[in-house]
Amino acid sequence: MLGGRMRPTPSCPTSLTPVTSLRLRHQFSGALMLLPTKGVSAERAIITVGADVLEQLQSPKSVTALWEQYTARERAGGNSDHITFDWFSLVLASLFAINLVEWTPSGHLRRAHVS
Repeated sequence: MLGGRMRPTPSCPTSLTPVTSLRLRHQFSGALMLLPTKGVSAERAIITVGADVLEQLQSPKSVTALWEQYTARERAGGNSDHITFDWFSLVLASLFAINLVEWTPSGHLRRAHVS
């Protein structure tokens, strides 16, 4: 390693910073954020926020419109657990990963049709 970065090799031609901290891996493992735990309330769990986002995707929306609708709904409901845009983005990434949302040709998000 040179300066905290890996040297390019034939099997890995790019220079990537390795993740070597087991604590980091444990801290960001999916199980700790996906489901409610003592550190993540039920209202902030990715599975709960994802369900709320899917409920709001009755028609295709831009990410901005979906975020604004989500935050307005949370404020109106008096939810004390504020969701940051970073967390919202992680929720969207999770929904993409399990094929529940997709992009329209016009660049909007919509529910994926699962058969």
